[in-house]
Amino acid sequence: MLPVNISNRLGNWTAAAASYNCGMGGYNSQATFQRTTNYYDLQLPEETNKYIFRILTYKYLLENAEKLGFHVDEDKKYQKVETRSVTITSTIPDLAVFAINNGTTYKMLRVLNPWLKGKSLTASNGRTYLINLPVEQESK
Repeated sequence: MLPVNISNRLGNWTAAAASYNCGMGGYNSQATFQRTTNYYDLQLPEETNKYIFRILTYKYLLENAEKLGFHVDEDKKYQKVETRSVTITSTIPDLAVFAINNGTTYKMLRVLNPWLKGKSLTASNGRTYLINLPVEQESK
């Protein structure tokens, strides 16, 4: 999903998506040269024009999957990750090591805790944090 402020700044979602594809500088350069800020009036690179239609196609397919004959069995869909919560009261200098020591990966740690930023967590002034981790699976 594109940040709302980019869409607001450029006027509509198609302009924001186009600038995401060809770069903000590229989009602004074309808009300045062609003296229009209306995406639909701009001559842009072919790849950028196709990008917008790809987005629209994916949106249509996702919204109409069943009607179009795309069916995914429940057991094939992504399953919700069962989690457990851990209370943190001290600084974690390396979140990747913390994740591994708790039976997961840095990526999964970030997926379950999107508020975590950077590679460490600093706990100061007696502050506590609640971190979600996947429930430990029995080894097979």
